[in-house]
Amino acid sequence: MRALRLSGRKFIEAPRRELYDLNADPRELSNLYKGEDGVRDLARALVPIVARKPLAESASSVNDPEMARRLASLGYISGGAAAVDYGRIDASRVDPKDHIGVWSQIENGLIARHKEDFEKAVTIFERLLASYPSTNPVILRGYAEACRFTGRLDCALAIYQKVVKLPNPVSADFFGLGVTWHMKGNERKACENLERAVALDSADVNSWINLGNGRLALKQWDAAERAFSRAAALDPKSIDAVSGLAAVAFEKKDLRAAEAILRRGLAIAPGHSPTLFNLALVETALGHPEEARQIYTELASAADPEVAARARSELAQLSAGSP
Repeated sequence: MRALRLSGRKFIEAPRRELYDLNADPRELSNLYKGEDGVRDLARALVPIVARKPLAESASSVNDPEMARRLASLGYISGGAAAVDYGRIDASRVDPKDHIGVWSQIENGLIARHKEDFEKAVTIFERLLASYPSTNPVILRGYAEACRFTGRLDCALAIYQKVVKLPNPVSADFFGLGVTWHMKGNERKACENLERAVALDSADVNSWINLGNGRLALKQWDAAERAFSRAAALDPKSIDAVSGLAAVAFEKKDLRAAEAILRRGLAIAPGHSPTLFNLALVETALGHPEEARQIYTELASAADPEVAARARSELAQLSAGSP
């Protein structure tokens, strides 16, 4: 979409062309374009102007790649200054100006997602895609994430699978797909996609941790340990990474190592209820019931109701002499 001002007139070259008399209509309210020869001359005059440097080089220049994808999907930018047949008027061509309302809906959906108002985001994206079918990854990615957080897992899977088949998927796309498969209970597919996520972004701590949890669920102890170790190397203060390493040690029956790792975790996050609970389990396995009882007693009044209930249950088993 290009424009030219000349002799008090403004011509806009777009699929739906516009011509304004700026002297009589400075607010550009009355479109005078009727396809007359004079306007065709203005259109042709755009060709050498657009070809000049730096205009030709910057005609479709957007620094932010995400913004560029959005603009391209709406028709505002293309790959450059392609030749236009200025002698041809085709009202059926899509005009970028028609998509201004679409842009507003995209922004509203992304804002709702950013504010974690996922129900609102789902509503906006559903309405948007119903009226404006799109393969724009920005739209689809936002919709998939909103579906995942609202428990619409089948919908999230369908959208994520569409996104990862588009050109240049990003790590977050495979992460979202992997987490959704985990929520569906398919750890093997979850791990397949999380592996692709870390292959695209090896510095993504969350992907490594989720991959470790998936490998744990599949009882692949060595693979789980590698994933948690990568996460801990990237973020030594990650209690989730440390807890994962402790879980691997526990499953491998290396109780002393599990105890040491959990105590290291408590040095990172003192009072962390899940870590304390796991330490109590290890102390029980090590034959230290009194240490375990002390921890469970503390956790019985924990803020986390699930941890508190489990701690009371373990206390009852200890009192009954259960292992």
